[in-house]
Amino acid sequence: MKITSIKLNKNGKYVVTIDNEKYNLSLVSNADYINKLMGDLLPVSRFIDNKDGIVKGGNSKFEKREIASKVPCYVKENCIQCNQCAFVCPHAVIRPFLTDKKLDDSIPAILPNEKDLFFNIGVSYKDCTSCGVCASVCPGKKGNKALVMKEYDGEIFKQEEYEYLINNNVNDRCKSEIMNVKNIGFMEPKFEFSGACAGCGETAYIKNLTQMFGRNLMIANATGCSSIYGSSSPSTPYSIPWASSLFEDNAEVYGRKQKKG
Repeated sequence: MKITSIKLNKNGKYVVTIDNEKYNLSLVSNADYINKLMGDLLPVSRFIDNKDGIVKGGNSKFEKREIASKVPCYVKENCIQCNQCAFVCPHAVIRPFLTDKKLDDSIPAILPNEKDLFFNIGVSYKDCTSCGVCASVCPGKKGNKALVMKEYDGEIFKQEEYEYLINNNVNDRCKSEIMNVKNIGFMEPKFEFSGACAGCGETAYIKNLTQMFGRNLMIANATGCSSIYGSSSPSTPYSIPWASSLFEDNAEVYGRKQKKG
């Protein structure tokens, strides 16, 4: 029966011709087509460069899903610079930034070994999921929160403000061997903007782990929620070595290979 099935499949093969000009396949990335639910139009030849299953990491930051109904609004007068909001954010959407120039929402930074720096809270509004965990955990000052959830309006909440802080911060000047909530917040996450559910309880731990260990961290993932939000094609939130196994032998199959390099 198996041989008969193989022969039938062989005889049933046919060539599918894709009109590149009609679909502009040479002008758009595979990720763009998949995100538009048009992946069926992509010919196999477009995946030849990734035939080993390896793809470039950290590309989830380019998607900008813009799905939030409400986003956290920063009230600098009530901020005590604890960085708890960044610590609990499941998607690395809200982050503290240090700058050497005073901006509109800057306040003088409270740091033991650095002076003349300014503290800022940046929010990637287009990556927010409206979970509100950051605002919930914010201790605020004198009973007033430093983060308030407000209706999202793209005309008011500008993504450019976050991008400026990403490109013009001096967070590397806050170096400490003490791994507390505040210090971890200034470290760059290597896991951001995943496809996890709003308010996910797992991803904040992973994000903080990548901040603590950075490029020294490698992850051999077993199947579960972590394999879905860790690599929902074409989006990959990790910018460190990450691989997933369908079965429980992830540490043996991938962990050992990663260690050997």
